[in-house]
Amino acid sequence: MKLEEMGLQIGDLLQLQQLSDPNARYPVRVIGYVAGKSLLTTAPYLGQGRLVALKEKQKVIIRFAVHNSVTGFKTNIIYIRTIPFPYLHLEIPDNIETMEVRKAHRVSTSITTTIRKENDKNNTTQTAQLIDISPVGARMIAAKQLCAVDDAISLTIEVNVADIERLLVLSAICRSVASSEEKNEREMMSHGLQFKIKDEDDRLTLHAYVYQKMLEQMHVL
Repeated sequence: MKLEEMGLQIGDLLQLQQLSDPNARYPVRVIGYVAGKSLLTTAPYLGQGRLVALKEKQKVIIRFAVHNSVTGFKTNIIYIRTIPFPYLHLEIPDNIETMEVRKAHRVSTSITTTIRKENDKNNTTQTAQLIDISPVGARMIAAKQLCAVDDAISLTIEVNVADIERLLVLSAICRSVASSEEKNEREMMSHGLQFKIKDEDDRLTLHAYVYQKMLEQMHVL
């Protein structure tokens, strides 16, 4: 896909990473581009007004999310300019690969959850682990079977979105149960869950968490 086909707008946030240091990732913003020529971005800062030390012809990685897609590409710094403010000219690749974010896209995770069967008059709670999750469901493992197919359950989980801890109470239906040998070679019971979320805030928070995890695992964040 061509850069001009992606719908990037002036002010959109990108991430710039130095190839020499995978942990050196900085936010920059689009200030313009000329198709087939260069992408113009603000220069990255370390904080307190200090610019990141970059050189012309240096290779960097640019990552960003736009609409329902995420992408990343290697490029060269063509020019570094400081007037009227610090900004970069980046080489635009001929073709850029993108990955669409699907509604049912699952991401690996490790979330401790407390579950309760909704028809349990004693309100007995049990602990399990969510090992992958999507906006519409999750895979839950435990040392024993915690629910049967078609059981309605309630899960309590804590997620971190944008450095804010959120407690979610999610309704779900158990859709499958099977034995599963995990990486530690222990045999566990795997439960496939389908979420039935009514609260709009919980739904938005879960979508944000899954999207954030996907970007982290693709090193976009």
